[in-house]
Amino acid sequence: MVNDMIGVGIVGLGKSGLEIHVPCIEATEGLEIVAGCDTTPARREIASSRLPNARIFSDLDTFLSDEQIRLVVISTPTASHETIALQALAAEKDLLVDKPLALDLPGTARILQTAEKSGRLLSLFQNRRWEPGFACIQKILSENVVGKVLGIESRRMKYDSTLAYPAQEYRPTWRQEKAYGGGVIYDCVPHDIDQLLLLAPGPIATVYAETKIAVWSDEVETAYFASLMYEDGLNVKAENSRITPHHFPRWYVIGQEGSILLESDIGPAVVRRIVAKTQGIREQIEIEYPVPDRIVPEGILFYRNLYAALQKQEPLMVPPAHIRRVMAIMEAIRQSAFSKLVVNVNE
Repeated sequence: MVNDMIGVGIVGLGKSGLEIHVPCIEATEGLEIVAGCDTTPARREIASSRLPNARIFSDLDTFLSDEQIRLVVISTPTASHETIALQALAAEKDLLVDKPLALDLPGTARILQTAEKSGRLLSLFQNRRWEPGFACIQKILSENVVGKVLGIESRRMKYDSTLAYPAQEYRPTWRQEKAYGGGVIYDCVPHDIDQLLLLAPGPIATVYAETKIAVWSDEVETAYFASLMYEDGLNVKAENSRITPHHFPRWYVIGQEGSILLESDIGPAVVRRIVAKTQGIREQIEIEYPVPDRIVPEGILFYRNLYAALQKQEPLMVPPAHIRRVMAIMEAIRQSAFSKLVVNVNE
């Protein structure tokens, strides 16, 4: 039995707040949802039914004055993250923000500096670290099966407007509107780059990126491609599209001794290794690696670490320095796509 219960308040009671964060919090021993806040009456009504023991607020200042809240979770539209985060830190709350932390690097710096000065814990939610396919790729690379890695490609390709995702009671189109921080860069790059940095943590020299504004929106990008060139010559590619009916392989990794192909998170990952038999003769060996079972709720291990970090028992899985690095790369992707030039990364 945990004696040191930590009160959690959620700002933004949409689908992300209620369907992703709430199950993780409820499954984490030591955390208790004591309050929620949302500007939409229908979402407050839904939240009151889903969280009968929590106090549900419409006003952010009143919510933040609740002394039982120690940890604030922000799961609102992207453009509002910075303002709410700074208010929560000013109210002396520890803070977890859904990705991305802010719209740009200066906004990220303001939040990180404020958290550091106030001594409050700050982290960014990264539940996709436990996707089965990614976990499989991590395992294979940790075993050095294909030798020195020369290139990594990560792709998420589908035909999906995102209109079905946001809470219909609020604004179903916000992920496709510039004013709200819509677009696949803000929506997907934080996850994509977080995974790639876990696989390849070395320093990045340059980034080249392209975007497309088509089909679902005339304001924000509906597809992006980024090529990250590392200082040691490693090349990493990330691509995310919501406008293609064709499905490309989710992961492809090439190494000096073979390659890995993972078509989807369902798996399996197929490894083809080239083995030297005699001088000038090579043999190709194919091995299949099953993907692990999906963790439910996805993100539970993140929240367990967050609780341990709040209790000063473990370091954060996603610390401020990592948050800033991901944002710096995302900023470089945006700048390169706009300028159509190769740009340096301000790591």
